Amino acid sequence: MSRPAGTKHLDVYAFMRSHLVQKQRLPTRREINARFGWRSTNASQRHVQRLASCGLIRLDGGHYTLTGCAVQLVEAS
Repeated sequence: MSRPAGTKHLDVYAFMRSHLVQKQRLPTRREINARFGWRSTNASQRHVQRLASCGLIRLDGGHYTLTGCAVQLVEAS
């Protein structure tokens, strides 16, 4: 069983949700990096993969691409 998402992970999740509402698409890794001031795209990738392991998002086919088709937000219950 995976650990719960940390505060920063939940901040990324909240950003993804608000970006989806505002722009009708999920943010790219570069957009996530810009929002949080990260230089490496690996930082956003690790956060997105962590959110997937916590069950907050789904990655399609195990491939990491941050598009509206490949990542699906899961409503919190």
